[in-house]
Amino acid sequence: MIEIYNLFGQVLRKLIMAIDWYKYAILACRFCLCVLLIINGTDIAFDSGERDYNKYMHSLRKMYLKGTKPADPSFVPGLTWNQLNLHAIQAIGGMFIASGLLILIGQKAFGGFLIIVASIIMAVTKDNPKIVSDVAAINREKDQRLEWFATDVSMIGVALIIMGGMGSQFAASSKK
Repeated sequence: MIEIYNLFGQVLRKLIMAIDWYKYAILACRFCLCVLLIINGTDIAFDSGERDYNKYMHSLRKMYLKGTKPADPSFVPGLTWNQLNLHAIQAIGGMFIASGLLILIGQKAFGGFLIIVASIIMAVTKDNPKIVSDVAAINREKDQRLEWFATDVSMIGVALIIMGGMGSQFAASSKK
């Protein structure tokens, strides 16, 4: 009976040593990132994006185009500034969803590019620490916006790592 346990232990030990744990950890992290990107994009595009982002986009508009109102026509024919903001917010959410799906199916270059574009748009509009506003809620969040801006910069770094193929050499070496 003891010999069976020893044999089972040896087989289990060899099996554990044969598995490339680093490769599976990279795949698990990549999968989790994709799921979080899709959840974040869904939240921005459909749930709370308008409530969270619209006030920042209007404040940014008022900084540069003084005297304009949300119901005024924008530079896009047929759209008011409010409608343009809503379409832009949905586009940002859509970019996060698409980037998560693209990275999930292996299109890391285009998925990373979409993360970079969406993060730059968020850094310029919502997370811009230079926004000056007459809205008290925006002025209270000035310190938090600097942290959010740093988060956007780190997302750009993550996208560059994904596009550069960190961990890909391990997946490629096992296919030989």
